[in-house]
This record gives sequence, structure tokens and C-alpha cells, in this order.
Amino acid sequence: MTREEFINAMKIMHTIDRVDLERANIIGHHDFDGWREFRDNPWLWMIEATALQQKIVWLMIEQRQK
Repeated sequence: MTREEFINAMKIMHTIDRVDLERANIIGHHDFDGWREFRDNPWLWMIEATALQQKIVWLMIEQRQK
């Protein structure tokens, strides 16, 4: 992965919204605390997420890159 690809992936991750996370079953419906944790620092959230959550978010990022 190049520097540009990495930066683009981080920018894309920042655009993921609450509804996206709910639809992917990463957070519960109207889980505003879970949403705030992701929204306020998606990069830290990603580091602390489970392997499955990381995989799902990464798939979201990859889909938006294409």
C-alpha cells in the first residue's frame, strides 16, 4: 500500500456514518455511544475493534475505493 492509498483509506474511514455501522451490525440500532466512539476517533476505534469488526470496516473502505 502506498502512502496515497493509506491516506485515502483513512479519509474514507472518516466518512463512514452511523447508519453504515448499524447496517453492518457493528453497532446496535441507535447506539449513539458506539457511534460517538467511532466518529470521534475512527482510527483508534479500528485499532481497538475486534478482528471481525476491523474486517467489516476494511471491506467498507475497499468498496468505496473502487
